[in-house]
Amino acid sequence: MINYQLLSSEPGGPHFLFDGKNTWRFIDDGEHSGAMNMARDEALAISAGLGSPPALRVYRFAPPAVSIGRFQPVSGFIDLEVCEREKIEVVRRPTGGLAILHLDDFTYSVSLPRHADHARKKEQYFALVARGVLEALHLLGIKARVVSHRGTDTQPSVWCFEGAFGVDIEWQGRKVCGSAQRLFKDSLLQHGSLFLRVHPEILKGIEMVSRQVAEAVPREYTLVSLLEAAGKTITWEDVCLAFFEGFSNALSLTVENGRFSESEESLAGRLYEKKYSTAQWLSRSGS
Repeated sequence: MINYQLLSSEPGGPHFLFDGKNTWRFIDDGEHSGAMNMARDEALAISAGLGSPPALRVYRFAPPAVSIGRFQPVSGFIDLEVCEREKIEVVRRPTGGLAILHLDDFTYSVSLPRHADHARKKEQYFALVARGVLEALHLLGIKARVVSHRGTDTQPSVWCFEGAFGVDIEWQGRKVCGSAQRLFKDSLLQHGSLFLRVHPEILKGIEMVSRQVAEAVPREYTLVSLLEAAGKTITWEDVCLAFFEGFSNALSLTVENGRFSESEESLAGRLYEKKYSTAQWLSRSGS
């Protein structure tokens, strides 16, 4: 389990990570393409580093998309021809981790300034965000927990939810929320997904995994949908409300409905055009 004393032992509790700002914007951002969603996340993170209020953004993907990690290869892992035929976009995230199929999912991002102390570790930020996610899940009737797999990682061949690595949010030993994170010079970006329903047949259809790799990598560690974990149908709107209330309650925040500023919209547009929509960005890794 994560040691939450990493937060509570600091002066002022968890707010030491907020740079003195206890009001977050809650941005229900609707549907966008995968490339535009990644551009909008990075724009908010850059803006947070320049002094804009922290943002909790929730959004959807239209059309469905596979997002791959910043360092993850595409060739030999994702079948681009099948994705094109099935009208599934493939986009590279600004964060690490492995591939996620965004279909019937709920995706969030958190953008925070980190001027106060650049020495904070990733797990401290993850623990902070996890408080809000866990409370949101609790409001949905799902009892989850944070588990660290440091030192016992199992790396899947393609998909984020098929492996145990880093720090995960689990329900009965299965991953219920997968998150990826990046520390910029002056800000933090963390985004992640929870699934209303899962589509294993689509995952198998678009992955490219050799038999040798498939046999060598444990694949029983799988995601669980909110439908299964809660034992009832949960809508996207249900999760949206739970995130709004969960982060406010768990972190003692003032969470207010907000939107992108004009400068953030402009920056997102430039990032989309120059970076995330380009073949050059998709084909590269580690930059």
